[in-house]
Amino acid sequence: MSKETSSSSPPDAFGLYPPPSFPLEPSDIHADLVLPEGSSRDEPYTVINAVSTLDGRAALDGKSSTIGSAADRAIMRNVRCAVDAVLVGIGTLRAENLDLTVPTELVQRRRGKGLRDQPLPIILTGGSAIPKGRRLYEQQGLVIIGPRSLQDEQRPRAANYRALPDRQGNGRVEIGDVLRVLKEEFGIGRLLVEGGPAVNHSFLSGAHVDELFLTLAPRISGGGDAPNVVSGTETLPGGVRNVRLVSVHAMADGELYLRYLLG
Repeated sequence: MSKETSSSSPPDAFGLYPPPSFPLEPSDIHADLVLPEGSSRDEPYTVINAVSTLDGRAALDGKSSTIGSAADRAIMRNVRCAVDAVLVGIGTLRAENLDLTVPTELVQRRRGKGLRDQPLPIILTGGSAIPKGRRLYEQQGLVIIGPRSLQDEQRPRAANYRALPDRQGNGRVEIGDVLRVLKEEFGIGRLLVEGGPAVNHSFLSGAHVDELFLTLAPRISGGGDAPNVVSGTETLPGGVRNVRLVSVHAMADGELYLRYLLG
């Protein structure tokens, strides 16, 4: 990881914690990230990556991509380079035409970490209609996980669908069941969750998250009904405790990149 910058141009970002601070290119942040293969819960090691305004909003105009900068997107791709699979909820897919790959120039980095060229793309649905015409459907190996009630005609033909029981009778599958399938059937040892807020809540409410990567954008929404990074109808059981700050990086324009370990 390069720590040198030209004296004629100021560095784009700084490492603030742990000290000492040093200048970085945004593309260097988490470039050397290596995650454990599996958690103490006998599940994939699971991390959430999210972006938020300063007042906690996870979307502007219905999209999270309108909040973060190009630097945030570069760091997101670096985190993708450290996992076996990337999971998104159906609501996020409905709002945005997602691509869960890493750029060609980062494929070699994944290979150097012993990973396949691209992370396995996963869609988590609660049984609601799956939007049509998304480029994610063209990504190789696409897996959709949802309840058995989802009809065949609602699924993209190219997807590998895994039907799970709806244990609570609310149209949703249990996150523990999802992680078990990913580990046992697909060999996933490291999972990245990229939202949305309801999916984040589901993973956190069952204590299935090991780390949180959070970008704070220097923007204030000031109201509206946009969700928070973690949004659900119930308070997280006991809250999330034993949270430890791992690192902080900052852009010159005020954007912050936080990494937390969740106990």
